[in-house]
Amino acid sequence: MGWKPLSVLAVCAVSTLACTHIFEDGGSSQNPSSPQSATPTPSPIPVVVVPVPLPTAVPVTQAPAPNPNPNPNPNPNPNPNPNPTPPPSGGGGGGGGGGSCSLPPGNGAGQDCPRLSASFQGEVNAAITQLFQQRPDIFGQASGPNRLVVKHGEYMNGVVGNLRARGLCAIVDSDDEIAVKNSNSFNDQYDILASTGNTRSDGSYTATCSPAWF
Repeated sequence: MGWKPLSVLAVCAVSTLACTHIFEDGGSSQNPSSPQSATPTPSPIPVVVVPVPLPTAVPVTQAPAPNPNPNPNPNPNPNPNPNPTPPPSGGGGGGGGGGSCSLPPGNGAGQDCPRLSASFQGEVNAAITQLFQQRPDIFGQASGPNRLVVKHGEYMNGVVGNLRARGLCAIVDSDDEIAVKNSNSFNDQYDILASTGNTRSDGSYTATCSPAWF
């Protein structure tokens, strides 16, 4: 029976080796320095740089230099009016415009002006008729020898201008009356525009002032 202790010893030895190997395998899995249990190092996060465009300066537009001549005359030689209207004259014997009167102003007060007899009725009638042909645009519809006046100021000045061209002194005295003279001893008054707006080519004499007031 001497082999039993040897068998038991052999079994124990085998068991001890087996436990030692198991212990080593279990411990090696807990070794923090083992390459298999090391914590992986995180990869660096890439940084993306987005380029920001710089603002572009807005160009400043300078104001143009002022024109040294803001109102140039585009037509230094304008065409004259083919039918100029003589301007109304003041005192001085109807001087100015196209008149040929060379008389000085009269010294009358214009208050002693009775109705006597016309001295220049024929000349006044002829001046009105002449204006019909010169300036038909001044007149409208005809009514016998008279015509409707559509341009009042130009009519009055036109008749005066025609009388001056005949060598008489004449001026526009009011809205419808003119004064005519050929000396300073007297002047006649003529109402050449009727209340209807028509010309009064005959019978327009109203009074005679002595001495002449213009």
